Amino acid sequence: MGKIKSLIKMNILVCDDEKTNAGYAEKLIQTILGTEHHIFTFTDPDKMKFFIEDSLKGNMDIALLDIDLKVDSGIEVAKYIKSHFPHVIIIFMTGYIEYSKNIFETDPVDFLVKPIKTADMRRALERAQRAIEMQKQNALVIVNKGEIARLPVSHIVFLESSGRKMCIHSKDRVWETYMKFSDIGERMPSQFLRCHQSYMVNMDYIQSMSGQIFNLGRYGQVPISQSRMKMVSERFMTYLGDLL
Repeated sequence: MGKIKSLIKMNILVCDDEKTNAGYAEKLIQTILGTEHHIFTFTDPDKMKFFIEDSLKGNMDIALLDIDLKVDSGIEVAKYIKSHFPHVIIIFMTGYIEYSKNIFETDPVDFLVKPIKTADMRRALERAQRAIEMQKQNALVIVNKGEIARLPVSHIVFLESSGRKMCIHSKDRVWETYMKFSDIGERMPSQFLRCHQSYMVNMDYIQSMSGQIFNLGRYGQVPISQSRMKMVSERFMTYLGDLL
């Protein structure tokens, strides 16, 4: 079977206190998904937590965790990760078929029994990708300065990038977060149009197009770059045609 195709580059975390098992899981993921995704592999949960706190940029999409970590419970580690990334997809790995009932508190999409078979890993990753796609259609998770918010994408009017900072203009307020379009833009559904190097607009809110400007009514205006003009015009006309 071929590789699973993904429309977004994902951040995937692997944590297993057995180095051989952790490395094997990482290689399986690369075999199934390809090498374009970012895979962060740890054998020490504390080092993983330090990485999440101090080094990770952007979101965490999938976490594959050993349930029986020697220094910590995989279930507690999953809860910790979810406290930072509420919509991360959890997959548990275990050497035992039986497991604690409170494992379901973390909403895992699958359980992989060691030794992990390629077909089982493929099934788990396919389930994870379906869950991510559903999230992408429904909401965006914003994490900034200790605040975690789940913003429905239908409430987002446009996104504005300035250096390392991203301003997300919603119907009610402007959210600021330290993310890039490469972190956030690819997660947006098809009605979002990258019309400028620094702007992405929700076409549901466009009232008119005038020259190199999208007019958004009471939400202001968004510029269209000259280099993107042809692509933007075609995408917007297709969008309007789909509404008729």
